[in-house]
Amino acid sequence: MAESRLFVEIDPTLLAEAKKTITVVLSDGENEISQSEANLPPTVDYTNPYKFDLSHFLPNIRPLTLERFFEYAKQVIEDAAERAGQPVVVLVEEYPPIDMAKLGKTVVTFRVISREPARMSPDAMSRPQRRFRKAYTTRDKDVGDNVIEVYSRPLDHEIEFTVWATDNKLANKKVVWIENLFVISAWALRSQGADRFFFLKRLSDGYITTGNQRLFYRPLRFFLRFSEFMAVANFGIKNIELDLRLTSQE
Repeated sequence: MAESRLFVEIDPTLLAEAKKTITVVLSDGENEISQSEANLPPTVDYTNPYKFDLSHFLPNIRPLTLERFFEYAKQVIEDAAERAGQPVVVLVEEYPPIDMAKLGKTVVTFRVISREPARMSPDAMSRPQRRFRKAYTTRDKDVGDNVIEVYSRPLDHEIEFTVWATDNKLANKKVVWIENLFVISAWALRSQGADRFFFLKRLSDGYITTGNQRLFYRPLRFFLRFSEFMAVANFGIKNIELDLRLTSQE
């Protein structure tokens, strides 16, 4: 399990070998009479072992990723601005925004400051979980006789949202709005798969000059924890052993 992607694919040839070979042992008590291997015909198409939808086995509707987290954050900002009757605040990945005139008077950018194995001690200071650990085992009709083993690995992130504005007062107003918005909307992000999400701190204010325009920025840091998942399909039947105790009739 060296891979760290959300899902780790299995070589279809290895999966085919695992599902076909069964060892049959015939014995009389402690004496082995015969032993043979049998190849079972496939009952389903195993060309793609990930044909099934893994989300049915996860605690959330869809497993959270960084890309989806930023999509949800963007939806939270846009929805709140629309309900408040305010101009839409754009969330973009560019850092800093290149053409502020096309984006409005206020822009929010995001970036990942750190990403590391979750520290699982009570004080969150030690015991980093570096490997995938088995979460549970289940079955699915689309993978036939295979047993689906789901593994998880929690990851901690420090996320920075930076509010950019064309004047100082607007920047101060919007950064407080963004901070409060994410604090009260943390439940929405947790409902989408975040194990933990909370406000960490606000960093020093500043400004830059690009072209002839001065842009004021206000950075905010948040803590985010979610788990990545991978699935492994194993054939459920490995061996069949028959114990026959033969007796003679006189």
